[in-house]
Amino acid sequence: LYIGGGFPEVLAEKLSAESRARQRVRMLSEMGMPIYAECGGFMYLGDSIIMEGKRHPMAGVFPVSTEFFPKPQGLGYVEATVILDNPFIPKTRSIQGHEFHYSRCVAADGSVVNLGLKIDRGEGMIAGFDGLIHKNTFATYIHTHALGLGEWAPNFVAAARQFRAGTVRS
Repeated sequence: LYIGGGFPEVLAEKLSAESRARQRVRMLSEMGMPIYAECGGFMYLGDSIIMEGKRHPMAGVFPVSTEFFPKPQGLGYVEATVILDNPFIPKTRSIQGHEFHYSRCVAADGSVVNLGLKIDRGEGMIAGFDGLIHKNTFATYIHTHALGLGEWAPNFVAAARQFRAGTVRS
């Protein structure tokens, strides 16, 4: 499952109302289905989107919320290093991309999150890190281009084939 960027805050109420879809996405993540999400897709995979003080429940794959602000919280080119294993981008690989978000990522009190990217340039999610990882789900604020990450698409397809064959790693 690939969940691209976008503006989930515009449809936060409608996305929140689709509880069956949200539960299905969370269940697929728990089953080990490969899921890659960037920016708006990452926000959808969190616990909630907070807009103007109102909390809109999302898929709940990650114990984080995204809270919106009037001014950009991350804007510009990003460089990061992959520091945790994941099914899509090899560990130690340097990646480049772009971030543009009016939200901040906030981890739930007492929760543990696995952040797989160390930000070398840019804002990222939390304290200079980005790239939430849970089983075979990878979510990031960073927009990349598949041609800039030559191994990304083949790795995504390989992970999908393993999941379909029932030999997925989690």
